[in-house]
Amino acid sequence: MADVSKVIAKLLGGVDEKTIEKVAYVVVQAVSKLKEEPYVMIPKKDIGNGKVKSLGKKPRRWGKVIDSIDYTAKPTGYALKGNWANVYDLTKHPQDTVVMINIPYIGLLLGKVVYHSTHTGKYANGNQYEVKHFVADQQFDDGQYANVITRCRQLGVPQEAKVSNG
Repeated sequence: MADVSKVIAKLLGGVDEKTIEKVAYVVVQAVSKLKEEPYVMIPKKDIGNGKVKSLGKKPRRWGKVIDSIDYTAKPTGYALKGNWANVYDLTKHPQDTVVMINIPYIGLLLGKVVYHSTHTGKYANGNQYEVKHFVADQQFDDGQYANVITRCRQLGVPQEAKVSNG
């Protein structure tokens, strides 16, 4: 038997677009049946194209040790003074250190480092999260730094010491 693909190519040489699409559909259906999984015919420009949006970087958990606060500054994250907290091992920070932790899809947790204690909570999808060596005092939505600063003032976090340049 002759190579069927060559025969089909010769037959389709002078055929209109609709007929070629019908034959292509039959071929795609035959391949789907043969491979036992659905195949589709798409334009080459759409292969690997950005039609499917990538999720980008996965949001990460982060934290900040709050040593002091500049109460005179605008109530943003920049008013919080302190180093980054190791949220995966809070035992690297002293006991009773005030820490703010951001948990993706949950928000900001304000609390203290307490060894051998675990804060747990649930995501909206029902999965559980935990932060070891941490006791949460209050939870805030993302970006609610003004509320975090107000609560820190109630907890007695000191005003940032200003360094004079004169």
